[in-house]
Amino acid sequence: MMGILVIECPTTGRAVSTGIEMLSIERLPTVTAQTKCPVCGRVHEWTRDSARLVEDGEQYRTAAGA
Repeated sequence: MMGILVIECPTTGRAVSTGIEMLSIERLPTVTAQTKCPVCGRVHEWTRDSARLVEDGEQYRTAAGA
C-alpha cells in the first residue's frame, strides 16, 4: 500500500502532505525539497530526514488534492 509523505509545519506544528505517494521513504534522494503549506501558506524546506511516511493517510490525500 502506498503511503503519503508528510512534514511538520514549523509554524503550526501540524502534519502537512507533500503530495508525494510512495512505498518507502528510503527511496527518496538526500536533497532539500520545498512544499507550499496549505495550513499557513508559507513555503517550507524539508529533507528525507524531516519527513515521515503515513501509510493510512487518506486525510492527507484529500488535503493535497485541494
